[in-house]
Amino acid sequence: MISKVSKIFIGFLFFSSLEAGWLDRKAEGWCWYEDRFAKKEEVEEEDVQEPSLLVPDLKKSSDILAEIKKDLEEKLADAILNPSVENLKAYMDLHKQWVDKSAQFAHNWTYVLLNNPELDNTVNRPVSQYGVQLAKNIEAERTKALISKIASENGLFFFYEGKNKVSQALAKVVDLFVKQYKWELIPVSMDGAIIERFPSCANNRIAETMNVPSFPALYIVDPKTKKAIPIAFGFVTLDQLERNIKVQYQRIKES
Repeated sequence: MISKVSKIFIGFLFFSSLEAGWLDRKAEGWCWYEDRFAKKEEVEEEDVQEPSLLVPDLKKSSDILAEIKKDLEEKLADAILNPSVENLKAYMDLHKQWVDKSAQFAHNWTYVLLNNPELDNTVNRPVSQYGVQLAKNIEAERTKALISKIASENGLFFFYEGKNKVSQALAKVVDLFVKQYKWELIPVSMDGAIIERFPSCANNRIAETMNVPSFPALYIVDPKTKKAIPIAFGFVTLDQLERNIKVQYQRIKES
């Protein structure tokens, strides 16, 4: 039989557990039951979210274009393998839509270029035969003017080997180049053999000082700064010489 003390102790434990539970719940705040209600509302709101607010899964334009091309190819294949009126008409209908889109694209392309000439590459690089030749002539005049200016301010060093066939061939080009642009030329023979057009000055280890890697070679030298710019190694034509100078000085200008 349970004693009175035991009953009191059990009752005390029961009351303590109730009180502790209530105190713990009290820590949630006086409005703990309102928080539960709010959470329930949030769940319900998520459940009834309107479908129109969802972002649709749209196809990319490139995917649509690929599908149209594939459809056109399929209809063409059907028309070839089974040239019925229906198959031909299906292909021709889709083909006409494609042609109409292409025509609209070309029309708008021209309109954009006319109103935005900075986007038109043909303004500076014409594609017609006459335009191409005209652009070449203009560019050639600019190049010649550039080289004439450089020649008036710099000297030209020609390192050659008189017994070498390549040096002898390049000497003819250099002779024309010097006369056309009025260069002040300093020819230097590396093997002691003299080319008739170019009596050599004393070597004086000029090539070694300038670290010339191979012969024949042509360098433009600034008499003020002593800076040397290579423009040819081995045999080159007059046109190549002009292009090489243009490339070198364009890079100098950019830097």
